[in-house]
Amino acid sequence: MIETRMVGAEQTILDELNHPGMTQDSIAITYYFLLLDHNDGKTPDWAAINAAIKKRWPGKNALARIKRKAWERLDEYIDSQRTQGRPK
Repeated sequence: MIETRMVGAEQTILDELNHPGMTQDSIAITYYFLLLDHNDGKTPDWAAINAAIKKRWPGKNALARIKRKAWERLDEYIDSQRTQGRPK
């Protein structure tokens, strides 16, 4: 199995949020990588990331939607690891 990691995911998501062409689905993927790599010891600046999301999409449920999609993707990843006999 091939595993993919994102280097510099925190800066990447902040950069993406300043790019007008990025969608909430795209941001959710990068958010997923931040959740996935969070166990490596470095805690992302969630307050800054979440504030940037709210700034990009004010007055909408964007943050909740992005988090839901990212966590769904993380759950799928964890399930796939269990299926392959790997610890989560």
